[in-house]
Parts: sequence; structure tokens; C-alpha cells
Amino acid sequence: MENYAEVPLSYAPLHFGGHADGWIVGCGEGMLLEIKSVGEGTFRWEAPEMLYDNDNDIKKAWKALETPFTSHIYQAQIYLKLLELIDNPDAREHPVPQQILFLYESKATQEYKEFVIPKSDFGITEIFDACQVIADCVKAKSAPACNVKGSELCSSCKGYL
Repeated sequence: MENYAEVPLSYAPLHFGGHADGWIVGCGEGMLLEIKSVGEGTFRWEAPEMLYDNDNDIKKAWKALETPFTSHIYQAQIYLKLLELIDNPDAREHPVPQQILFLYESKATQEYKEFVIPKSDFGITEIFDACQVIADCVKAKSAPACNVKGSELCSSCKGYL
């Protein structure tokens, strides 16, 4: 049996990274894998309206779940973008995945659901732009502008001067 190892995704120029749960190869262009266990707390945090709409019944909410949670999609899109940016030895051997497979398991019933989401930069460009601003500030050894009051600084930022 092979050892399980997450896929490291680190892009040094932006001081940004993470770990995907897997990289599936040998099935077309391949895909990244994210495995998530989903329980009542997940619904309460990610989609409380789904619990409400399903009488706070976790099993009913699970049955109604038809797409991955938004924060998981953003996480996956970030991982796919990082994989595109980094010089990963696996990327030389296999094409860089253009989609991600979510494997969700219900904590309540151990049932599972699969969702495949294509790569898209929608919604993550701002995150990478912000990382670039911070990386530039780190390199220049200067603080980034206050995101609330700019050069005027808000009360929270003033405490770091």
C-alpha cells in the first residue's frame, strides 16, 4: 500500500500556499481532489438557510445538497491557480488539472456525494492581487495601506505603528 500524501501547493513569490487532498491522474486530464466531511456544524457555518429550509434536520439538508459550499469552491479555485503558477514536478509529468473533484461524506449517515467543478479565476483574482500587494510590502519592509482609511489609518492600524 502506498502512503497517503497531500499535494503541497506553495507559491513563494506571493508567500501563499496550501495542501490539496490529492491529485487524480490516469483519467483524462486528471483533477485535484478535496475530501470534506459534512456535519451539522458545516451547514450551520456554510449554509444555515439549508438547515432552516429543511426543518433543522441534517439528513434532509444533506439530501438537498446539490453543489459544494461556496468557501470550498473558492479554496479549490485557489489550489488550481496555485498549481498553475508553481513549478511542480508532478505538473511536468501530468497536465495541470483544470477541474477539482469534491468528495463529501455525511457525518450523520456516512453517505457520500461527488461534485466536479471546472477551474475558474472568478472570485479569486482579488485574493491573488492582495497577496501581491502584501508580498511587495514585505519585500519593501513597509506596511500595506489601511484597507479602511488608506493613508489616514483606522484605529486598528494605528496600533501597529
